[in-house]
Amino acid sequence: VSTQSTGESERLDVLYDKGLQNNVPGLALVDRKEILEIEPYCTGGLRAIHSPNTGIVDWKRVACSYGDDFKAGGGTIVTGCEVSNIKDVGREIRVDCKNKTRITTKHVITCAGLYSDRVAVQAGGKKSPRIVPFRGEYLELRADKRYLVRGNIYPVPNPKFPFLGVHYTPRMDGSIWLGPNAVLAGAREGYSWSSLSKKDIAEMVSFSGLWKLAVPNLSYGMKEMAKSALLPLQLADLQKFIPEVKLTDIVRGSAGVRAQAMSADGSLVDDFQFDDSCPGMLRTYQYCDERAIPYKKCGKLIVATNEEESERLDVLYDKGLQNNVPGLALVDRKEILEIEPYCTGGLRAIHSPNTGIVDWKRVACSYGDDFKAGGGTIVTGCEVSNIKDVGREIRVDCKNKTRITTKHVITCAGLYSDRVAVQAGGKKSPRIVPFRGEYLELRADKRYLVRGNIYPVPNPKFPFLGVHYTPRMDGSIWLGPNAVLAGAREGYSWSSLSKKDIAEMVSFSGLWKLAVPNLSYGMKEMAKSALLPLQLADLQKFIPEVKLTDIVRGSAGVRAQAMSADGSLVDDFQFDDSCPGMLHVRNAPSPAATSSLAIADLVVDRATASFNL
Repeated sequence: VSTQSTGESERLDVLYDKGLQNNVPGLALVDRKEILEIEPYCTGGLRAIHSPNTGIVDWKRVACSYGDDFKAGGGTIVTGCEVSNIKDVGREIRVDCKNKTRITTKHVITCAGLYSDRVAVQAGGKKSPRIVPFRGEYLELRADKRYLVRGNIYPVPNPKFPFLGVHYTPRMDGSIWLGPNAVLAGAREGYSWSSLSKKDIAEMVSFSGLWKLAVPNLSYGMKEMAKSALLPLQLADLQKFIPEVKLTDIVRGSAGVRAQAMSADGSLVDDFQFDDSCPGMLRTYQYCDERAIPYKKCGKLIVATNEEESERLDVLYDKGLQNNVPGLALVDRKEILEIEPYCTGGLRAIHSPNTGIVDWKRVACSYGDDFKAGGGTIVTGCEVSNIKDVGREIRVDCKNKTRITTKHVITCAGLYSDRVAVQAGGKKSPRIVPFRGEYLELRADKRYLVRGNIYPVPNPKFPFLGVHYTPRMDGSIWLGPNAVLAGAREGYSWSSLSKKDIAEMVSFSGLWKLAVPNLSYGMKEMAKSALLPLQLADLQKFIPEVKLTDIVRGSAGVRAQAMSADGSLVDDFQFDDSCPGMLHVRNAPSPAATSSLAIADLVVDRATASFNL
């Protein structure tokens, strides 16, 4: 529910668009009149998103059922065993508990909640991210006032603050919970103000990330603490939605503790995070070894050339540690020159010694051979004209009159992923906008200037990475790419133009919302495309010795950039399974090649769930 005309209402529209992108079924924007039809006492709402399929369940009962399934499958559940040590002793892993229990096993998966960081570090994992406990305290609506609420009533999230805010939540026993607030807990299991742990408090006080979060959000934190002590303050938030709720209608209820993962820079980790030492890269190396595909571990430097970039480098380094990139190190100017002797423009850098290069065309052909060896057939030259669910089968018609009938369809159509999905009945958002990346090449007699990958520090103000030095398996050195809007989905040059594609881009409001604030950046990229000296200036920030006579124009690629209606670039995986029997991969961001085997697992998992296999 949006309770005010500006700010919240705009964020509601953005949230609605994201809901459509994520294929939330039945989602609808409703006005004040429709709000009152759904929730008669929610008179404080101006507009709202209605999700009719959202439900409630007794999650304790569900968890117990999960446990029964696990035991039925041959598993054993052991409780009361606080882990004291996890150690790899060669052919087995030993898990020792404080009650003297020892479990030996080949593999270990930990999901330790409030203690997930400690257990991981205990086993030799990374120190980041850290867990910071936040207590959420609920109120309850008195039984004689439960008629005021029919379903879940939530506020519009405010991106300025890290937590959601109070809301109305019906429960299976008929009770209505109100809340929660969000206050820093005095212990990992600090379910009340009196629950304090010296060890946990000392750990939090010494964690710089918490201070980096707390200082800019101090006012918000103090308000949350005040609400915890003074019910009238929390009541005021509740009355924004249902003014009829009075102080006498509420009582204190239960509390939970949120295991909030936090980075050293104070940012909250809001996505899945696993610690298994960079599986995408390692799996690729393993695959290449198994198939005798040659590769080179030439390493990568991400180089800061000024103080502003140096600050962003530290943030990037912390993220690298969180994602368990093996061998990562911060290096100074002297160490940069030991790794890349001609990179004299660098002040500091991140060195990733295990970054490598491979001929991805050869890898892709090998994937194809594996597919055919498993019984699959690869058909090329078949432009899809229609995909239709005709009951017990799906028909894929091609422009060359080929027809394929199948029970299930997975599409990964790259530059045409949106059109193919929409053609099959999928969502219109996100849209694909093609950006061409043009490379230069270093002349053969100047290749000695570069040993490995040399990258700039990404600038969050702009949507693309910037030019970099990339060695290739044939010994060539590619420089670039830039990023210019292409005149066609397959616009690999300035002369490649498509009236249909251009008309589609011009009519797409999302592109304009991206283009206007980034107009200067876009014009510079176009200028670099036409004038090599401008692109050379970026390259010379790292290796000043590179001259205009040392470079020639090279190849170009087109990036299938997924974009939302609000102009934001989709930078995460996005799937569309709204069409029965079909799964459309709408976005697979970089590094999609390096992580292709891990991404394949993700696609298979999504397909298995979507197709009920």
